[in-house]
Amino acid sequence: MVNDSDKLWDCLCCCGEDHTVREGGSHINLIQLKKLAKWPYLAVSNFLVPISKKYPLASAVVCDRCLEEKREIRYAMAGRQGHDGHAEYYRVPFNELEDPPVYWPDFHPDSRPIFGN
Repeated sequence: MVNDSDKLWDCLCCCGEDHTVREGGSHINLIQLKKLAKWPYLAVSNFLVPISKKYPLASAVVCDRCLEEKREIRYAMAGRQGHDGHAEYYRVPFNELEDPPVYWPDFHPDSRPIFGN
């Protein structure tokens, strides 16, 4: 029996190189990018920062090998609902991504100093 988690290992391509995450290690590493996501899945927002819903951030899926070798991220990972109701994932070239009008992590309560100003 193959569950959705098993499918992810074989379907998700690393955003640093052209191989699956399974071929590059034993973890699925998600990296938040400082770029705007224009798709519904694998978009980052935070309920503590309401404006984040308006400007979701893109993310990348990187295998262990590319993470350890600090390879340049070449793609963001995006997703949409497929015809069968399951998510379909695809990569968007990094140079096609836009900067967000507002980088909302700067407004997250945890980004402010606890002591002082």
